[in-house]
Amino acid sequence: MKTIKDLDIVALTEDIEATHFETKEIIKLSFMTSRNSRNGI
Repeated sequence: MKTIKDLDIVALTEDIEATHFETKEIIKLSFMTSRNSRNGI
């Protein structure tokens, strides 16, 4: 059985990975938006 400490580390790791994924998606979206606005779309 996992200890509380182990569970905290797992939760923290999952949070970091989720945040990293969201950040990449946001960067991708904003990059596409800025590129489209330059092209006059």
